[in-house]
Amino acid sequence: MKVAICDDEVVFLNKMEELLKSNNDIESIEKYNDIGKLYRNLLSGEVYDVIFMDIEWNLPNSNGTHFAAKINERNPEIQIIYVTAYNDRFSQAIFWEPTNLCGYLVKPVKEDNLSVLLDKAKRNIARIKKDKLVIQYKGVTETLHRNHIIYVESKAHTLFIHTLTEKITVYDKLDEYEKKLRDSFVRIHKSYLVNMDYVKRIESLEVTLKTEEILPASKSRVQEAKNKYFKYMSEQL
Repeated sequence: MKVAICDDEVVFLNKMEELLKSNNDIESIEKYNDIGKLYRNLLSGEVYDVIFMDIEWNLPNSNGTHFAAKINERNPEIQIIYVTAYNDRFSQAIFWEPTNLCGYLVKPVKEDNLSVLLDKAKRNIARIKKDKLVIQYKGVTETLHRNHIIYVESKAHTLFIHTLTEKITVYDKLDEYEKKLRDSFVRIHKSYLVNMDYVKRIESLEVTLKTEEILPASKSRVQEAKNKYFKYMSEQL
């Protein structure tokens, strides 16, 4: 994991760096005692997996939670861990701004608490990466979240990826996408691969989606599709 520590106390930055160095999952550590510099670097394309953000800053009408919200707007996948010496003052304020909040540490930071949150961040990052699908079309590479894909349709060696907001055309085989999307997707027809989270019901020869679209289901695949769908849904309960 690539980590950034943002705090106006140089002593704390150095202590946190020493604590983090003992964790084998940490690839790199950057220290910032200027919250504006961190934000500018992110705008310039710098990427971190986890940011330890001090809440208390000597800034007019602003603090760490405000900047964390701005970071979240641009980089919603970054795990934010707040750090503060004023637990009673900020214990509620950390929830007032939208962030990808992974946790909250009180100074002085205890190594055990830090390890728990780093493990949590690692699991969150792994889940986010698993939920991504990288596709190439029209000369560009794009990353899609799997849960934004409703279904994939195949026609004449062309795939149409139906998402929540658009239909993307790619030149690939549906068999390849079935391998990539295997966990929450089910093949209902030689030409259709469906996200089970969007299935409303499966009938003898058709599948109704929550979008009210109706897709054909082949006789040879419908029973297997039903079994996979019911198993998947039972695991979500």
